[in-house]
Amino acid sequence: MDDASSFEGPADPEAEALSKAWGPEETFVVLPRLESLRGDGDVPWIEQISWSPRAQVYHNFLTPEECDHLVEMARPRMSVASVVDKKTGAPKPSDVRTSTGHFIRRAEDDVVRRIEERIAAFAMVPVDHGEGIQILRYERGQKYDPHFDYFTDDENVKHGGQRVATVLMYLSDVERGGETVFPRGERVGKEYEAAFKSGSRGSSANDPYANDAKDAKDALGERERFPSACAAGKLHVAPRKGSALLFWSVDPTGHDDPKSLHGGCAVDRGEKWTATKWLRHGPYGAEREQREKARIRRARGTDDDEKSEKSASV
Repeated sequence: MDDASSFEGPADPEAEALSKAWGPEETFVVLPRLESLRGDGDVPWIEQISWSPRAQVYHNFLTPEECDHLVEMARPRMSVASVVDKKTGAPKPSDVRTSTGHFIRRAEDDVVRRIEERIAAFAMVPVDHGEGIQILRYERGQKYDPHFDYFTDDENVKHGGQRVATVLMYLSDVERGGETVFPRGERVGKEYEAAFKSGSRGSSANDPYANDAKDAKDALGERERFPSACAAGKLHVAPRKGSALLFWSVDPTGHDDPKSLHGGCAVDRGEKWTATKWLRHGPYGAEREQREKARIRRARGTDDDEKSEKSASV
């Protein structure tokens, strides 16, 4: 049986793709199937929310099962969340961030590995440029004050370079509050926004998914119309289980983008779980990074110099 639409049970898009006769050199990432997601508003779709900063939301990026898996991996190992010290590069506690969290190692299990591959395809940034996923839990009243994800010091860019983009995945719905807010962000142009929200990818006669996409937008829009006081009047994204927010900390020229200032509004009702993946300019602590460093040393002729120094010191 090789027809993905005929599979039963929860979505497992990668397993379904592997059931087909792909060539050994093929690279692919498959969206969750509409047939296995079930229910209203489960259509995967991408929403451009801003060009300044560059930001888009991939609705239904994760399946409910994947969200629950990440939460349960982290739940017994949560600790007070920290921020990065600009001088030392080490984590430290801060009043700016009042959540609890846990870092998951890259490719810690098969589910994490598949999600990381999907992130790489979505952001078009290689897998080994990503840091480990950080799971965060925000309870009532907990928040994260506005901040930048890019670094302004030299210490933190020594390994992998600057943070250029962030993928923030929502692992739970939140009854009230908990929005991701961009105080300086600019929402997409009104004409573009109006056309997009009308579901005008095509008429329903020509596009079999047009009505499904509109239903998905309407379901999310209900909560977007009643944001918390923290998010009201600002560019923001309401938490929705399974969705992923991709935003860039650098502009198209590669310079730090001050419009990427962002924060997490306090949770008013409910509980908020997220998974954050920071993406670097270069390979981050990976085997490929070590190979690249070795290549640069060879190109500069420093390998022979290092060998000579070692011989002289013996």
